[in-house]
Amino acid sequence: MWARATPQTAHEPACRRWISSNVKCCPVELLITSCLLAGVACAPAATEQPVAAQAQRVAPSARGPVVIISIDTLRADRLPAYGYAPTATPAIDDLVDEAVLFETTFSHAPTTTPAHTSLFTAMTPAQHGVRDNLGYSLADDAVTMAERFADLSYRTAGFVSAYPLRRDTGLSQGFTTWDDAFDPAADGAGLGEIQRAGAATVAAASAWLQGQNDGRFLLFVHLFEPHLPYTAPEPFASAYDSPYDAEVAYADALVGDLLATLTATGLYDEATVVLLADHGEGLGDHGEDDHGIFVYPSTLRVPLVIKLPNGARGGERVDMATQLADVAPTLLALVGAAPLPGAIGRDLFDANVESTTIYAETYQPPLHFGWSELITAIDYPYQYIQAPEPELYDLSADPGALTNLIAAQPEVAAELRGWLAASETPLAAPQAIDVATRDRLAALGYVTTGQSADGGSLPDPKNRIGLLRDLKRATSRFFASDYVTAIAEFEVVLQQEPTMPVAWEWLARSQQGAGQASDALESFEMLRTLGGGGTGVDLSIAELGLQLGRYPAAAAAANRLLITHPVDARTVLARVALAEGRAENAAQLARRALSDDDNALAAHLILAEALVSIGELQQALDHAGRAAVDPTLRAPALVLSGRVLMVGGNPEAARQALDQALNADPTFLSAHIFMAATYFATGGVDPGLAALQEMVRINPTVAAERRAIETLDRFGLSAAADEWRASAQARHPDAAAELGRR
Repeated sequence: MWARATPQTAHEPACRRWISSNVKCCPVELLITSCLLAGVACAPAATEQPVAAQAQRVAPSARGPVVIISIDTLRADRLPAYGYAPTATPAIDDLVDEAVLFETTFSHAPTTTPAHTSLFTAMTPAQHGVRDNLGYSLADDAVTMAERFADLSYRTAGFVSAYPLRRDTGLSQGFTTWDDAFDPAADGAGLGEIQRAGAATVAAASAWLQGQNDGRFLLFVHLFEPHLPYTAPEPFASAYDSPYDAEVAYADALVGDLLATLTATGLYDEATVVLLADHGEGLGDHGEDDHGIFVYPSTLRVPLVIKLPNGARGGERVDMATQLADVAPTLLALVGAAPLPGAIGRDLFDANVESTTIYAETYQPPLHFGWSELITAIDYPYQYIQAPEPELYDLSADPGALTNLIAAQPEVAAELRGWLAASETPLAAPQAIDVATRDRLAALGYVTTGQSADGGSLPDPKNRIGLLRDLKRATSRFFASDYVTAIAEFEVVLQQEPTMPVAWEWLARSQQGAGQASDALESFEMLRTLGGGGTGVDLSIAELGLQLGRYPAAAAAANRLLITHPVDARTVLARVALAEGRAENAAQLARRALSDDDNALAAHLILAEALVSIGELQQALDHAGRAAVDPTLRAPALVLSGRVLMVGGNPEAARQALDQALNADPTFLSAHIFMAATYFATGGVDPGLAALQEMVRINPTVAAERRAIETLDRFGLSAAADEWRASAQARHPDAAAELGRR
């Protein structure tokens, strides 16, 4: 059995590891000579020669620019530089000719935010604490590579293409410019609003580049291609049978555009350029289509190419296993910057660099699906995966990790299992996640709930992976607004996995979309029982409870939110009080919410409602006006203003407000109802009937018909109500009994 050092410096005898590391990058004469110098008899670990001893230190330079290009979701083995023939990547190939290529590099996580955090901090997710794309952010007191560059008066700029790298992940620390110009605030944001095309990102980065004259800068550029949904533009889309390969080719063209700008500025030769990926892509390997669930090489092995100033060591290939955490220490050493605290990464151009054991993890399975986490240790060529059914692979002989050696080599598995025991950090619960954030990430393919792992015995993901395809297909139905089909498909998933929180959440939201409020409430309650969904579940329960008149359920959900979301909680409690006829209490609760946040526009609307009931009409108008600033509240706020104006004896002004409400939301039933009421109250029967007819034309539903009949009855127009009831029953024969009730 070979010797192993501490988790940070684990290595086997130098002769075996050194030869395997350098056979691809050294002339035969140098290899023979160096082996003789190292001692073929394999000296003890304490006297071994360092791995990759041929790597002479490049003199530090603080003058040339440093450019890092991160291509999201790029498998190393899908590049020609790593032996893949079908795809043409001329820009990357040209860069490789002038660069050092690292043959075997691994990410620390198969998800975007944790992997990039490791890149910037030189730490594993277990150290920096960012364990998932959702619910975690880099601590303010963490130190990043960009901060070290800034300490040396480098200008620092980052241009990113997708929501997992938004500013509030903390990854912008140390960057003077952090351009995440997609629109995450768009209501109901779809894919187009939460990522931006690589061409737009490159254009923004290139514009910034053209203003940098002295070359003293760190530039980070993130491209989201070839991430799902694999929609490369022409001519790339038609040139490849594989949509993934087409996106890789397109990403290469974008890299070429960026490097062309760098060349045009005259800075390319002196620049250090790093090309890498945050993680790979399953592409069906082990049953995984995309990434996040497994920690096999398909999703962890990434390209790493480093072009040194003036092409030093260009064309060299290094076969020593490396990791994303090595990038920051390497670049900081090149420019003479101070090392990062807690860094486990190494300077890859240090002549004394040693091999190390590499840590990686995924907590997406327990956080989102109720399955076990997967933790892995890679002491190349061996990879050990800690799982309910543990796995061990020899990646040199089995690069696809297809043959589990756990029974054949138990001593290797035991060593790596022990190493992991010293390297792991317990998972902290994720931060509260709002529904909109989950929607935006789900639109990118991340099916999320933001639940915390319970630490109990959980299923092995490899025994459940088939369900993920079913789940994502159902989720795509939800985003296509095909709620009925989505409900059926989520129910199929839950028949197989009854305790999967994410399926319960999406089922509940599909039921909401289909108008099945009572079923949705039950599903959200089940989700809460399972511990999934975070505070968004209680908000949904409160909203549905109010909608269904189940006020105790709504109040209980709001009370659970009082500590974490006091403004939202008090707004809900005020709505409950108003619905129960406790206007004074509602006003008090709404004012308390506004004392915490005067911009809580929903609280302004509830306060306005309460003030109308109390009779304080002018104040009600003032608060309704504040609420109308919010587009989602504009229609109900204007309806409230119309009601106040009508009570004040000004029907014309009331109709103007109601017209504005209908312009904001033509489908809003209450606006039509109160418009009709302004006419009926002043003797205008015909225009009132016309307002109700317009309502039903726009909303041809049983609910609209019922509201029209109720309004006519309320104003004593019995003959008109009976006539309307008869015609509505003819239009909706299935609801004849419901429409016939007075």
